[in-house]
Amino acid sequence: MFSEIRGFLNQFFQAELDAHNARRYPDLEAYNKKLDFMNSFCVEELHNTFGMIKATRLRKPEEYVEAQKYTSTNPRHIFKISHYQNERYGDVFVAYVSPPYPSSNRFKLFTALFIGKIDGDWKIMKKYIFAPDDYIPPIDIPHWNDELNLKEDENLNFKNVGRLIFIERYLEPVDSDEWELKEYYKDI
Repeated sequence: MFSEIRGFLNQFFQAELDAHNARRYPDLEAYNKKLDFMNSFCVEELHNTFGMIKATRLRKPEEYVEAQKYTSTNPRHIFKISHYQNERYGDVFVAYVSPPYPSSNRFKLFTALFIGKIDGDWKIMKKYIFAPDDYIPPIDIPHWNDELNLKEDENLNFKNVGRLIFIERYLEPVDSDEWELKEYYKDI
């Protein structure tokens, strides 16, 4: 099942990258279509929460010229995936991944994505970022922060995700802070 989840994630990361790059061109329809496809990997509450929202108007032409210089080429990195058995959702996977569009030599742990089946399809059901609550230096002790405060689903969080079945580790965060490595090696 881990290969299926990795495949799902890789498709989502490519859709995220495609939508991000499409926003650099003056074609609202193409961008919004790619964004809709990216959002199809997530429950509705997570639509438009990955740094992009629907575009309703074009930007200034010079902004597109400048933006095209910075086309992103790298999808997120997957560090580890943990498999849980959850009372409500059955199989739930938590994927620990990098920020979007990482450089090819930057391996920072940043996001945890909770993935489960909804109506027979895999969906990203919840998203956490690994950061302090306020994001203001000096940085206090980072932790998994529910940045969207999706409190309506208290059945799915780090405290009650379920019984841990197995963890697959793929890539160790390098050039990371000590707390990132601790999270990587934790059996969560």
